[in-house]
Amino acid sequence: MKRVWSDRKGVSPVIATILMVAITVVLAAVLYVMVTGLISTPSSTNTPISGTAKLQSTTATITVTIASAPANAAISTSTVTVISSGVPYTVTASLYTAGGKSNGNYWTTASVGAWGNVTVTTFAAGMTMSLTPYGSCPAFAVGMKVQISGTGFSLSQITVSA
Repeated sequence: MKRVWSDRKGVSPVIATILMVAITVVLAAVLYVMVTGLISTPSSTNTPISGTAKLQSTTATITVTIASAPANAAISTSTVTVISSGVPYTVTASLYTAGGKSNGNYWTTASVGAWGNVTVTTFAAGMTMSLTPYGSCPAFAVGMKVQISGTGFSLSQITVSA
C-alpha cells in the first residue's frame, strides 16, 4: 500500500529565495576572509638593515656600511651595540651619509636618540658608521656582532670581518 503525499508542499518560494541569498552572502564573506588572509604585503618593520662590518686594524674601530634598509628605519630611536661572547657592549657611533658626515652624529646605547641636529632621519644604502669602544667594551675583534635595533626595522646583526 502506497501513500501519496500530494497534500504536502515544499518551502515557499519567498523563504527559499531568502535562504539562498543568505547562504550566498555567508559563503562570500568566508571566501573574502580566507583570500585577504592569504594576500598580505610584507611589513617593512620585519625587514632588517643589511650591510657589512669590517674591523679597521690600524684604528681599532669597526666600519659598518649599510647595504639596504627599510624606508622608515628611524635613526633617532636606534641603538647600536657590539656583542662579544654573547654579551652586548655600548659603543659610540659616528654616522656618515653617502655624501658626507651628518650633523649631530654620535650616539650610544646609554643615550638612545642622542643625535643632536641630525639632518638625516632614516638609514639608507651607502651610509657608513664608525664604531669605537665605550666604557667596558673590550677591544674589537673579528667574529663579534654589531647589533642595530630601533623602530621601522627588525633587529639586525652583522658579523665583523677582517
